[in-house]
Amino acid sequence: MRKRIKLFLVLCFMLAGIVLPGRDVRASEVQAPEEYSDYTKVDVTKYGADRKGGKNAQNAFKNAVAAVEAMQEEGKKALVYLPSGTYRLDNYVAVRGSEIIFLAESDVVVNAKSAINVQVGGTAIVKGGTWVYSGSKSDKKNLFFANKDTRIELSDLKIKKAYKAVHLTEAAGSLKNLKVENSHYIAVAATKNSNVTISNCKFNKNDMAVMISASKAVCDNITVTNSKNMGMESIEKSKVTVKNSTFTTNGSGYKPGKNTYKGHGMGVYTKSKVTVENCTFSNNVQCGISLQGGDVVVNNSQIVKNGRQGIGTREKCNVTATNTTIKGNGRDTREISHGNHGVIIVNGSKGTFTKCKISDNKFAGIWVDGGGSSVTVKQCEFKGNKEYPIQLTCKKGKVTLVSNNCTYKNSKHGVWFVLQGSAKYKLTKKGTNKFSNTPDKFMLNKGGKVKKL
Repeated sequence: MRKRIKLFLVLCFMLAGIVLPGRDVRASEVQAPEEYSDYTKVDVTKYGADRKGGKNAQNAFKNAVAAVEAMQEEGKKALVYLPSGTYRLDNYVAVRGSEIIFLAESDVVVNAKSAINVQVGGTAIVKGGTWVYSGSKSDKKNLFFANKDTRIELSDLKIKKAYKAVHLTEAAGSLKNLKVENSHYIAVAATKNSNVTISNCKFNKNDMAVMISASKAVCDNITVTNSKNMGMESIEKSKVTVKNSTFTTNGSGYKPGKNTYKGHGMGVYTKSKVTVENCTFSNNVQCGISLQGGDVVVNNSQIVKNGRQGIGTREKCNVTATNTTIKGNGRDTREISHGNHGVIIVNGSKGTFTKCKISDNKFAGIWVDGGGSSVTVKQCEFKGNKEYPIQLTCKKGKVTLVSNNCTYKNSKHGVWFVLQGSAKYKLTKKGTNKFSNTPDKFMLNKGGKVKKL
């Protein structure tokens, strides 16, 4: 009778899909994501990888890669499989000339001084797991590196404490659903004509989250918070699109007067061109967006409560904003030179603002300075900017303003030109420009002589 009951229970467990203690589950029997269901899973533990992380698993990973390559030569689909456990890599695993998939269970932890290095036309696809940098800061190694004419795809990873978490140089990449935190230098770097897409990723407490240099990038739905240096930087003629993203509370490493390139939500420098769509830049220590010799187009975004400027320019830049709110910027009074405005347009830069709401900024809504600098505002609302909705200053050359169907409310002054020396101005008024609760409208102060315009 007891034997019959035991047999009955075993059959029930089997029908329910329950694994009895002591059953050996081989890698090929592990449930894989649907997209990889027809792949043979080459288990790194079968090649000697220690699931408790006690010894270096580099050779086990290399041998698993070699096994996958051998199967691929036979026309079979195969991938490198990391079952649950903790693994140790003392040096990188190379992927050369083939496409290798690394599939890790969600609870896998890899402690690595360097993880995956893609070389010589290879492609690495890494999915899942937590990857933790185990080297020292002075080692300055990349966890994931893709070299010339290669590709790397990362998805559903957590990456912690890296020097550079991901570095592409002359390579292509796709980064999806990553959580990257506490990188000592840069979380993601794309350099030398790389092309990368970054989507649905969260970056927190890195020195810098994303750096694009002489490359192309598309960032969609990324969140960048608490970066020490700045949130994101585009340099050396990069072309970048950022949409549906948030940059907040970045720049804690900024020190007044010492490192003016730190402290920003985003930096756009050295002839780079960035398009921003439906993004938020808030509570960054310095500027929401900082430009030096770069161009930015901002649409349908929020640039609010940043410490210095909402948008700041240095050298010659182009700023275009449409349907964007620029509000409450300039709260950091530690450095007032060229500071505390919604937007500054200086040194020959040009700004065009259409249907924007520019309000409650510490000094001016828009401050324009220097010969050759010009601003066009169309159907914009200026409200509650403490001193001026717009102020234009110049010592040499000419500053230009076009005001087209705008409203100006609740400031201590109206729109003022303040000129010295040989400086000139040009004011073009189009449509109906309305002033409310300001003591004056368009005004000129030329060497101390004030008149209405």
